[in-house]
Amino acid sequence: MAHQKINYVLIVLLSGIILSGCRRESRKETVVRWEIINPVTHAPYVNMQVGLILKNNKGAGFKSGTEWKGETNSAGIAEYTFNAYKNGNFSYVETVNLSSLGSNGFDYAVINRPGPQALKKDEVNVRKYNIIPYADFIIHIKDIDCQNSNDKMRYRRNRLYSEPHNNDWSNWSPHQTATSGYYENCYESDNDILNSPSDTILYEMEITKNGVTEVVYKKFYVGPEKLDTIKLYY
Repeated sequence: MAHQKINYVLIVLLSGIILSGCRRESRKETVVRWEIINPVTHAPYVNMQVGLILKNNKGAGFKSGTEWKGETNSAGIAEYTFNAYKNGNFSYVETVNLSSLGSNGFDYAVINRPGPQALKKDEVNVRKYNIIPYADFIIHIKDIDCQNSNDKMRYRRNRLYSEPHNNDWSNWSPHQTATSGYYENCYESDNDILNSPSDTILYEMEITKNGVTEVVYKKFYVGPEKLDTIKLYY
């Protein structure tokens, strides 16, 4: 019976030594830095809830759980420094609570966010989030200096921030299969209210009057602050 108790104590001590060895912390510091901004206006997102999760990739002897929680400051930044477990079975994943943005998050577009991969231990991990609110706007097209019925115009746009992976011009408007491919004959119209991510938008207008064609560029900002009107006057 005494031998059984001694063996049991040894097993417990040995398990404790093994577990403590598995959870040995590195002497080097690991830093996680969140930067959450609106890339159009460079405005920070303040008091965004962020966190760090410790994951046990083998699932034995230690449960995964929240390592740290915090909020972004007035500059849209949160930072946490810690000594990570050296054992490769443990990994760390950062989180951001986006549910506070608008109605279930649908009033905002997350333009850029880091991938789901684990953080690098003993290094500085910068996690950048670019988030843009949606905006309502109207496009008003008008030939304000009409020469004759031969006036015509077409345009295309380039969103400078909300379509970073495209970074190219849209198709010409109006679409050629629907009309002649131009707004013609002293044209004027304004559309219904449009809704899309706020942005700085560059428009290229190809204008023909009296047989002379010129290209004009106009830049507009549309934001959530008010109902904006994009005036494509020519």
